[in-house]
Amino acid sequence: MGCIRWSQSGYCGDEEELPFSDKGCDEVISSSEAGFCECSRKEEDSKVAYDKECGHEPLQCSKVCEENAESEESDADRFDMDDGSLFQLPEAKDLRSELKELHDKVDKLSSSVEEIGKRLNRSVNTEDILRTLNNECFTLDVKSYTYELCPFKDTHQYDKGSTHGPNMGRWEKFGDSTYSLWSTTGDYTHMIYENGDRCWNGVPRMSDVHVVCGPENKLTQVEEPSMCRYSMVFQTPAVCE
Repeated sequence: MGCIRWSQSGYCGDEEELPFSDKGCDEVISSSEAGFCECSRKEEDSKVAYDKECGHEPLQCSKVCEENAESEESDADRFDMDDGSLFQLPEAKDLRSELKELHDKVDKLSSSVEEIGKRLNRSVNTEDILRTLNNECFTLDVKSYTYELCPFKDTHQYDKGSTHGPNMGRWEKFGDSTYSLWSTTGDYTHMIYENGDRCWNGVPRMSDVHVVCGPENKLTQVEEPSMCRYSMVFQTPAVCE
């Protein structure tokens, strides 16, 4: 759709009124000017006017014509003017815009429903249940230390009463399955945490968490079988048969 001109029809506010004058398509029309952008429809050999009342955003008719050319139009929202050109009802444009927004919302909702349906239809496994602990942490006091396990995040060793201490390992993976040659899943009874803070000898700390069946989620045991190598026992109903 091509632009023809801006046709002035009035002024707004306290601004001094000047004789009405048409403006070019690329001239900026301020919000204090009322009128309409006149555009041409080459394929129909007709004209259409887009009315702009007081308080509109600053605009250029060239862009108004271009933007409206991209939207679908029907004869129901335009009518013939005395000079043979066509005038578009502003209300129709607003309704089309609202309708498009509603269609977009419906599309998004449909996508969400489809995604939720896929999740509900997928069988839940042990890892899915363990993943529900992602935002929780569990502690155990052993002698002068407090040990902390945050599933799928990290492990820590703190002095009792403190929240500062070395990172004993960051979540890495589940243990390798004993039947890894033909198994497609990991060993959910072992959670491996690696690349923790370095010990005095430069070796990064790591933790092997043994996951066992139990009536509640609870960290029950922590040992250091070798320097900066930690063994933890975490019980949870998630791995109960």
